[in-house]
Amino acid sequence: MLMRSAAKEYNWKLNYGGIALMWRRGCVIRSAFLGKIKEAYDKNTELDNLLLDEYFKGEIDKAQSGWRRVIAALIVAVLFILLSFSKVAPLKTDQEIGINTLEKIELGGEKQWISIRGQSKENPILLFLHGGPGSANLALLRTQCPDLEKHFVVVNWDQRGAGKTYSPTLDKNSLTIEQIVADSHELIIYLKNRFGVEKIYLMGFS
Repeated sequence: MLMRSAAKEYNWKLNYGGIALMWRRGCVIRSAFLGKIKEAYDKNTELDNLLLDEYFKGEIDKAQSGWRRVIAALIVAVLFILLSFSKVAPLKTDQEIGINTLEKIELGGEKQWISIRGQSKENPILLFLHGGPGSANLALLRTQCPDLEKHFVVVNWDQRGAGKTYSPTLDKNSLTIEQIVADSHELIIYLKNRFGVEKIYLMGFS
């Protein structure tokens, strides 16, 4: 605190509670709140930080869950906006043999987004599994591992509740390991049938 540092430097004896009350007239801070500041310093004149006072500590603790919900909602909203307007980067390839698509398919009763990119549709299929929910990699994998598209048809999937697939109407009870595994199996079968292959490769991180 600047005032405490100045008081120590110049040997001032400051009344921090009284200083707080100076702002009662014309201040945007509520008067009751300023009164609580005075009470805190009246109880402990050596108080280094208001957050160490029981009242302020309790108020901060009570607000934690609400703050976390707001911050989480803002993060999800920003990611949703960014990914909603993200475009599939151009892939330099012969369109007759290569593939570069961004598609919405249904998995487990939910519309979910996948991108499919590769220099040749004849290459093995590689399904990338991100560490979801909330850790989608649809727009990043092609910049992190661009050479994969030379050797594989890379399928990047934003799982339920994550990235471009996020929906505010999603049933939170469906965000289970069992459901995500079921979605994965359904996507694998879809890819095997679409590309006429017996198996595909899996790649992922957590």
